[in-house]
Amino acid sequence: MNHLSLVLPEERWHPSVVAATARLFSISAPDVEQARVLEIDCGDGGNIISIAASLPSSSCTGVALSSEALDRGRNLISESGLKNVVLHDQTPADGVFDYIFLRNTYSRQQPDIRSEWLSSYAGKLAENGVIVVEHMCYPGWHFLDPIREQIQYHTRNIDDAFEKMIAGRQYLSALSSSIPPRMAQFKKMVRSAWERSTGVPDVNFGVEYLDTQTRPSYFHQFAETLQGGGYQYLCELAPGSMLINQFPGAISAVLPEEAGVIETEQYLDFVTNRTKRVSILCRAELEIERQIDASVCDGLYFSAAGLPENPEQIFQEEETRLTSPYGGTVTVSVPAAKAALLELCSRFPRRMQIGEVIDIVRDIHKDFTEADKVAIYETFAACAVCEIVQINSDPGQGCATLSEKPVASSLIRAQARIRSIPHVSSLQHRSVPVDQMDCLLLEMLDGNNDKAALIAKFRELVEKQSITLKRDDKPVADEATVEEIASQQIDRFLETYLARGFLES
Repeated sequence: MNHLSLVLPEERWHPSVVAATARLFSISAPDVEQARVLEIDCGDGGNIISIAASLPSSSCTGVALSSEALDRGRNLISESGLKNVVLHDQTPADGVFDYIFLRNTYSRQQPDIRSEWLSSYAGKLAENGVIVVEHMCYPGWHFLDPIREQIQYHTRNIDDAFEKMIAGRQYLSALSSSIPPRMAQFKKMVRSAWERSTGVPDVNFGVEYLDTQTRPSYFHQFAETLQGGGYQYLCELAPGSMLINQFPGAISAVLPEEAGVIETEQYLDFVTNRTKRVSILCRAELEIERQIDASVCDGLYFSAAGLPENPEQIFQEEETRLTSPYGGTVTVSVPAAKAALLELCSRFPRRMQIGEVIDIVRDIHKDFTEADKVAIYETFAACAVCEIVQINSDPGQGCATLSEKPVASSLIRAQARIRSIPHVSSLQHRSVPVDQMDCLLLEMLDGNNDKAALIAKFRELVEKQSITLKRDDKPVADEATVEEIASQQIDRFLETYLARGFLES
């Protein structure tokens, strides 16, 4: 398998997240439940196929730039029985789309044709549609160049893309531990690049270190290409990266007084040494509201991962400071707003509308006031911008309770059957690692098997010694104990699958 064409679903790369992010800036993107989605350079379709599974009434199209990736993606579509997604080897000549994703392609275009290239998608974009563009940028890319050139030299005689990527990773790891202490600055830069690369998918590593066709640009240059294409810059797919409180005081003092969004974003790139952006564009004639009003919370769905270790302590604090991945902070002092966030966390991964959360808090706190409601709106809006909470424009697929005969999504069952990649794509558009036992059970979740059938399968695996059961570090063999453990394990598996969004209602 060519891992450089393997694409996994990413929560942000989903119309539901894109639509919700656009709404923060008063752009009403099209309804995602019946969205028409186009993804360029989709690899083997891991992202666009997952979108199709999570939005069954949508129409999804992917364009793969590798014949091997195209074949693998089409095989997965066939195995899963999905009828609302197709993959092509080139951009369709016809069709209008609500959401267009341009991955790894903008920065491969010659600078003098980028505006024309972008404008070619204008005729394919619906009236309120949006385009998401992944593009590499300076100044951060300048700092990668010395490392990129070494890796490309080291791998110059390797033809196979996957072997080249493996060799590149090995070289970067070796380099990070080989630079002498006297070269502290270079050592720190290489070490940082290596640490970051360990969490980067193979396809991204290939783009950043091996692709000789990538031509980064400064953000203000990217913005200039939009003018001739009929687009305007809306925001980043990660709005938390736009927070101007990332500016140190000294930089803030020298910023032009009337700096607009483009100029401000350019200086943010200077300060953060950014190497890549994922930018959302909309039509030039649409009106954008840069001052975010808390009323945008209406109609959005919110979710938040992970209860704090000591929730009660939050109420004992006069002010609770929440920090985003980008360094932005939200200070919460109103107890009702704290209670609302805790309610959201306790129900993860479920998505909830703000009205539903307010109703729960109002029932718990009988002295709930209009001021409490306002505080919850303001807190949720601030947390959405900072990405302390996740926002979506739809409630998502999946069921809330276990049925007698659970059903995993057809895509998950297909991925479990293929088993060539140790992950499945949840209905919440997340990539989740699975093992052989998971695959065997997930294949059975087709609506025809109840708990008794799943326990029987578990016991069969024990009898075949595919699974070894232990209690108190001693192997278990007697039938009654095996039955008891099997029942407990199946319950645990099913509850996990429910929580991870594997099961359909």
